[in-house]
Amino acid sequence: MFKEKNKFYYQPLWYLKFFLTIIFFISLCLGFYFCCFKDDWYLNEISFTFSANASTPEVIRYPYTAFWNAEALLSFYSVQVALITFVFLLSATIFHKFEEKVYILSTRFKNILVCWNMIMIMIFWYGAFNLCTIKGGLSEYCTSQLVLSLVTHFFCPVVFIFYVYLNGCKSNINIKQCAYIDLTLTLLYPIVYFFYIILRAKLIMKNDTFAAYNKVWVPSYWYDFMNFDNPMLNVPKPLYYILFLIFFIILYSIIWFGLTYISNKINSYKVRKGWVVGDDPYSLFSIEAQEVISKLTNELQQLKEQFKNI
Repeated sequence: MFKEKNKFYYQPLWYLKFFLTIIFFISLCLGFYFCCFKDDWYLNEISFTFSANASTPEVIRYPYTAFWNAEALLSFYSVQVALITFVFLLSATIFHKFEEKVYILSTRFKNILVCWNMIMIMIFWYGAFNLCTIKGGLSEYCTSQLVLSLVTHFFCPVVFIFYVYLNGCKSNINIKQCAYIDLTLTLLYPIVYFFYIILRAKLIMKNDTFAAYNKVWVPSYWYDFMNFDNPMLNVPKPLYYILFLIFFIILYSIIWFGLTYISNKINSYKVRKGWVVGDDPYSLFSIEAQEVISKLTNELQQLKEQFKNI
């Protein structure tokens, strides 16, 4: 087809991954900048809070607002998933020729990332619905926070999912053989986050300084369904822990099996249509399209040679 067809700049999929990497990078950088240095999304240097028994607001001063805003931002499940996805896209862009040759760049690992991103989208719309039902709920957010939250929590994961299922399903996944490893990895990060968020809450409420920090705006638990100090269900906390874990293990498992089934169906469709190319597994084009492109390339090369001889 091309004399140097292994070069990344001949493979449209590389440009798609590069484009996605840039989108994730810019959105994460802008979010970090506006959150910590520009708009102080969660904590101002001077913050006011009303207590139940006070008629006047209590003034609380914080000398390290950039640090606490960064800590708050990085404690979100959605931000952590976006960072993990960005690292994957950056690796897939740099090591493009190793895609589907190593596990971390395989269809199997992409399915795990898609599963985490799907949960992120669900949590985002759950939070958005709650805010819309509360009078004045959106007024607590500045413009940069609303726009960048929409980009990082919805637009970026949707585009990433589109990329994976447009060109990422390069091979069939044997569910029986892969379920143990892949499903374990799928559940590993959410379980680690579960214990992390509990530990973070305990540290925040450990002394008066952190308790005041929690009282102003930054809660020890970001999501009300993860507020283990005040469970949504009227059950003892240990039981709520167990029910919470069981529910999300089942949810993640259902999503993983569903995504794996979809991935296999897409790959089978590509095989039937001739979109899986033997010697160039990274091409966006079918075999027929590559033949046309090859013919045009040869003609352009001949014209180039003719102009050199003029």
